[in-house]
Amino acid sequence: MRFLDRHKAVDVEKKPGRDPLERSKEKLVAALEGQIAWLRNPRQRTGRFRPWWFRHTDGQLYTHIRFGTRPLEFPDGKAFPVGSMEELIPFYEEACRAVRAGELDEIILKARGIGGRRRGGGGRGRGGGGHSHPSGMGR
Repeated sequence: MRFLDRHKAVDVEKKPGRDPLERSKEKLVAALEGQIAWLRNPRQRTGRFRPWWFRHTDGQLYTHIRFGTRPLEFPDGKAFPVGSMEELIPFYEEACRAVRAGELDEIILKARGIGGRRRGGGGRGRGGGGHSHPSGMGR
């Protein structure tokens, strides 16, 4: 018991972490600001960048608002038509304001439930996908 003679355990409550929704909103705003920064200065590349906008075969410019790797799902769809590249920055700035104001909280909460870590037994677990181990023996 030499360890316990030298060290005393105490009961202490762990301080709760930040609100998960607020963390998600901060990450989404940072990602939107990343799109804006690239649009303002496309030659200054910092790290990995993937544009959220695309030109459809109909010639129309569209953009997603992504949560992680997936586009957020809005009541009317996943993509927003944007008239031109010049309209992307104001669109993303307005999206930032909407996220900060809580207008997209329900959509963000729904997106957080998809592909999140699963706790407890059952389900796909970490690594997900439901695929078996290459040996065919599971994990």
